[in-house]
Amino acid sequence: MYKFFILSLLVLFGSCSDKPDKWVANGTTLQAKIYRLEISDSSKILIENDNAFSLLLPHDSLITNKFTLSYFDVDTKTNKYFKTKAHQQVKNTLNPKVTEYYRFDNGNVLFLGYATSNTLKPYTIFEPALIISPASINKGTKSSGAMKTFFAQNNSFDKGFNTNLRIIELKQIKLKDISNSHKICNLRELILTRDATVSYGENNLIMPEAIMFKNKLLIDTNGLPIAEWSIKAEKIENNNNELEEPGIENQNTKSNKLYIEFTKYEIY
Repeated sequence: MYKFFILSLLVLFGSCSDKPDKWVANGTTLQAKIYRLEISDSSKILIENDNAFSLLLPHDSLITNKFTLSYFDVDTKTNKYFKTKAHQQVKNTLNPKVTEYYRFDNGNVLFLGYATSNTLKPYTIFEPALIISPASINKGTKSSGAMKTFFAQNNSFDKGFNTNLRIIELKQIKLKDISNSHKICNLRELILTRDATVSYGENNLIMPEAIMFKNKLLIDTNGLPIAEWSIKAEKIENNNNELEEPGIENQNTKSNKLYIEFTKYEIY
């Protein structure tokens, strides 16, 4: 769920007088391509040359997925909670059964939560809502809220988990495109942490502020996303037939392989 969340952190409610400075207008559709890069490519994503930066242009053979993000006014058929609080909704074709909801308040953009097609657990909220784009940002901002899921059978929310979203303004850069034109962009880092339940013996332990995602996001002065990237891990199986212990054969072990997931956006 968190991946889809960081891929659609953008929108603007056209009739809202409290217009955020860096956000995407309703009615906008973005197309995106996801690339799988080697860890060694991390130093090639943004390269500085003559006081400007150029962004990596991966080969199409490295594409692992494509998707679109669409931004709308809140549907009148949505549930009462989001219909009364939200200013906009976002749909992502990577997870079409999930709809995200946002609110604009004092120049801030707040992530209220999301609805799903699961009739037993139809929606999840953040209380209070998380600040996904602050009205002003110096070095960084942090917001916290309980992530609560609504259970239809009990007609109530669960206790939820404490969740934190931190936004760090890394730097402002001059980005050069393939036509050698330049535009000013902001590079940010987003870190989402949440208390996690870990099984331990006969009990469950709470691990505070476990990192759910950590990625870098490049946006233009209007808030349109240009690219984002983060380090991912996948489990791989190793078949080890050269074992030191006698009498054991075909031992399988799993290890993590790290790679970079790189996403590029453009207006459809």
